[in-house]
Amino acid sequence: MKITTTVHIIITALFTIHVIMQRPYRNFSTNLLYILCLIAFFTMMLMMYMKIAGYVQSIFVDKYFFLLTIFISGFLWFIVLMWLLFILISRQKWGLDKDTVMELTEG
Repeated sequence: MKITTTVHIIITALFTIHVIMQRPYRNFSTNLLYILCLIAFFTMMLMMYMKIAGYVQSIFVDKYFFLLTIFISGFLWFIVLMWLLFILISRQKWGLDKDTVMELTEG
């Protein structure tokens, strides 16, 4: 179980670093949301690994660990909600016509 979790954490960490460096989308807000979600997911995986590895800390008592994971997941959904509100307020568009794509890829 530890080795599987370790491999997943390493892959997630590498992918998170890759996304931070490459920024896969054209839209800044989409990249920001993607990066924040990956960081939150990586944090959750790291906490699960510490729990599986038997790391002794008062925060890993079942009740507190459960509340902490709820808090982190709630914060992640809060970020998604704020992102959607930002998109709606700023009226950002994803131009998919030929002219927009040619302008973005020019140079």
